[in-house]
Amino acid sequence: MTSTLRSLVLGMAAGYSYKDVQPFLKSLLDTGYAGKICLIEANIHSQELVRINEIVDDSISIDRDYSAYIHAENYQTVALRLRKVKESPLGKWLYPRYMRWVVKRIDHSVHNEVMWELEQRLEGYTALRFRHFLAYLNSHYRDYDEVLLCDVGDVIFQKDPFSYPLTKDLVVAMEPDDVRIGRAKLYRQSIDDVYGEQRLKRLGGQMASSPGTILGTRAGVTHYLNKMDSECWKRMPPIGYRHVALHNYLLWKGAFQPVEMSPNGSGPFITLGNCQGYNLNKEGQIVGKDGHIPAIVHQYNRFPELAQLIRKRYSDDS
Repeated sequence: MTSTLRSLVLGMAAGYSYKDVQPFLKSLLDTGYAGKICLIEANIHSQELVRINEIVDDSISIDRDYSAYIHAENYQTVALRLRKVKESPLGKWLYPRYMRWVVKRIDHSVHNEVMWELEQRLEGYTALRFRHFLAYLNSHYRDYDEVLLCDVGDVIFQKDPFSYPLTKDLVVAMEPDDVRIGRAKLYRQSIDDVYGEQRLKRLGGQMASSPGTILGTRAGVTHYLNKMDSECWKRMPPIGYRHVALHNYLLWKGAFQPVEMSPNGSGPFITLGNCQGYNLNKEGQIVGKDGHIPAIVHQYNRFPELAQLIRKRYSDDS
């Protein structure tokens, strides 16, 4: 199985330069990838956009989606106050509670628009990307058979991402075997923030999964995005990095079934952020413990020397 014209790689590029996305784009094309590339774009300088958009097949700018209501409805002062609370010594505890208190009191006529604009202003696009991915797939539903959702700034490709045989509609990337939700700081803290201590205790022994790379059929990925979007609405801002809590809660709840939980480094993905190190083969490819060459490498930038090697490999001068 390899990519076709009905394959889609869909990512978000927010605040990036051309050099930031160069390894992602050049490594993907170097695999012989035959499908389409679409980027949801925000906060990118116009000259950088020109260079990026010469390579991708489709791009959606969302810069204008997140300013009108905050300005028109005089919520700028509220946003500034929220930021001060977030940055205060008590911010970790107080900020999420204050944010949710504010969200519940937004005028009904503009509630949804202001809520997501506050999320963008305070937390960026980390969680908002799921809404835009879903909107794009819904508007192009008949165009694609298989989809890869992935981060852009810390992902490269070593093989065609669709060379992995899909035995289920959705494939999610698992962290290394010893990374459990209750022991890894990011997962532990995000679950506690969103779902509370009791649910953290129930999920604490489960393996963690990274939402930065999601592979599947069009139907499977759309189902995943619908579940994530619904959970975002249910939990309300601030979400931001806490999207990992939503992803793992829904995964272990069984909301994504049928789903394959791909072991780190043994399937299409290798996620390096929680690894103690990494292994290279003679060709300079990143491999799993058994020598397997994953198609998709995530979080390579957690190792500065590896990031430098990859940026040099995919620079215009290489």
